[in-house]
Amino acid sequence: MTLDTTLVTKNTAIFSSTIIASVGWLILFIGACASRFSGVVWWIIIYELLLVLGLLYVLMSASFADYRLLVMACLAISITLLTQTIDNQLHIGLGSAKASAAGGILMILMQFFWVIVFGSTPESWCHSAVYGPPSSTDYKHGDGNVPLSAPTNYSISHNESVHSHGAPIVHAVPYPAAQHQQQYQVYTSSSPAMTTNDPGNNAIALHPYTANPEDPNEISFYKGEVLEILDRRGNWWQARKQDQTIGIVPSNYFTS
Repeated sequence: MTLDTTLVTKNTAIFSSTIIASVGWLILFIGACASRFSGVVWWIIIYELLLVLGLLYVLMSASFADYRLLVMACLAISITLLTQTIDNQLHIGLGSAKASAAGGILMILMQFFWVIVFGSTPESWCHSAVYGPPSSTDYKHGDGNVPLSAPTNYSISHNESVHSHGAPIVHAVPYPAAQHQQQYQVYTSSSPAMTTNDPGNNAIALHPYTANPEDPNEISFYKGEVLEILDRRGNWWQARKQDQTIGIVPSNYFTS
């Protein structure tokens, strides 16, 4: 899987928080070495390193949405472990132990920031203040505004006639040149494979969404609306409404 560092570096808040957390971990590590700590504290230090590296990986691989719950759980565990570690280090008379505690404080502050930003819904003020309002146009232009995987770039026809027989109509649309040159096949409403409404493919909207007027591929929906999901690849799914309108929707707005 290709890693795109710009998904982190283009967002000042996220990039700065990862730098501060990395510096905090380095101080925590050096202070622990100087204080000659032993035992469980080293497991915590290694856990913190893996957490920072793991977060960077899911952000740069554009797969954060797939691991969001896991990241939140790991952050909750980390905050608990760091709180106990900092308390223990502050009660040790060594200056190196207090320096190590300072590194832990830097890390825990950044982790609280991550919990607030990544744990908030896209339409919340906290999330919008860092990433701006959710829009599929931002993904397609590679602006890196949201820490989720880039959506499938669909080309959808709403005015084609429906044929009861014949081969499915397929549109192969490449990503823009600045992104990966990968093609996706999208079946339109004229495809026989899409005429059957399988309840297992339905999803319920958790939040309302208004389509971007600049993107004709997006469709609007209201909270609680049931849509048939035709393609679940990426973070922008292709869906069909009950009025047979087909378009793309943000996957994190739905639950199966």
